[in-house]
Amino acid sequence: MRRARAFARDRWGQVKEKGPLSGVLALVAGSAGAQALSLLAAPVLTRLYSPESFGQFAYMLSAAAIIGSVASFGFELAVPLAGKVSEAQKLIRMAMAAATVTALLTAIVVWLFHDSLSQIAHFDIMPWAIWVPFLVLLTAWFVVLSEATLRQRAYSAIATRTLAQNVGTVGGQLILATVTRTAAGLLTGQLFGRLFGIVALARKNQGLLRRSGRGGYRQTLRANWRFPLVFAPTAVLNTLGLQLPLILVGAWFGIQSAGYLGVAQRVTALPAALIGIAVGQVFCGELTARLRANERNNRRLYLKVSARLGIFGAAIAVALLILPPYLFPVILGSNWAEAGAYAQATALAVGLGFMASPLSYVLVAYQKTVMAVSVDISRIILVCGLGYFAYRSGWSAVSALWMMYAGTTINYVVTWFLGLAVTSEDDSSPTSGGDPTAVVPGPAESSLDF
Repeated sequence: MRRARAFARDRWGQVKEKGPLSGVLALVAGSAGAQALSLLAAPVLTRLYSPESFGQFAYMLSAAAIIGSVASFGFELAVPLAGKVSEAQKLIRMAMAAATVTALLTAIVVWLFHDSLSQIAHFDIMPWAIWVPFLVLLTAWFVVLSEATLRQRAYSAIATRTLAQNVGTVGGQLILATVTRTAAGLLTGQLFGRLFGIVALARKNQGLLRRSGRGGYRQTLRANWRFPLVFAPTAVLNTLGLQLPLILVGAWFGIQSAGYLGVAQRVTALPAALIGIAVGQVFCGELTARLRANERNNRRLYLKVSARLGIFGAAIAVALLILPPYLFPVILGSNWAEAGAYAQATALAVGLGFMASPLSYVLVAYQKTVMAVSVDISRIILVCGLGYFAYRSGWSAVSALWMMYAGTTINYVVTWFLGLAVTSEDDSSPTSGGDPTAVVPGPAESSLDF
């Protein structure tokens, strides 16, 4: 009996360490609590706020996401790969300073050109666009701190961040509904959530946020030039490809349609937020750790994670094809029955993206510039081309969405095969000289066991 208890204590001690299994468990636990809160709040929020309010909210979030993806100039992506702590500290400060400048420029553009932007969006973006610069700033800082936490493989802190963010968002949106039922309540609640998440992450990264020695920024910039010049634009293309369906639906079929799609995306994203992102973040942490240690043979790791995510992705796709028309009116309210058809249109892309999207980090980690840019440009072309064909043909919003998400599905298939090809390259030899992503031949067993 004593041996059994001792064995159990030893195994629990292993789980609590910063290994990949404990990382997944911690992230899933945090995500589970956060998503349970979102699920419980969704039926209330959809009865407090109209589809039009959700449409304005979703549109502003999409705009902030696109701008925010480049706000830090891509320096945040280099933080987990930095070979030295001092270099990571400089990258964090550079990223946060760049985000602040980007947010200020966004505010100026909104103030000076809101009429022109309203014409492009086909609805009056004011006063909702006032929230965009704040969303850009807080989202960018949030991402920078998340990457810093991944560098430390502090997965439990990321789990805490996820829960804290959702508590702030949902709590703020519910409380503000007593004051206003407009998009202002939803947008302000989103800001509260970001602030909660930033505070949780800042506590964990106090060491990295401390000021190190002066100077050295030019050297850090030279060593990481690919990130602002290549991967930052790539991040914009990637985010634009994800946000285009909502932006185009809102422009072509009205802001209410954007609201239906926004809520549908919010519900269909729950499985990815619960498991896919958790596994993807652990995969990112483990892969970058292996690359910093000059370990190769990551193909096995890639295939193992693909198999786990692929099973869940297939189940999610089947569920989304069948259940939404029956569940949406009951759970969200009769006003949201049409959103069920929107959710069905996303089924294949959501299921496949559950596997392919987290694994696409391989292209960043190996700095496959042309490959990453080609993938993102192809998605934009597919989504815009197929969507525009449906729109010009007089098809409905749902039919146009089926076409757009078909383009996304094709893109995910190509992305997965490219990631497999990258990790399968046995004869590739990255540039020497301290490149944090450099890898050299040598056997290595995958440590990502679930």
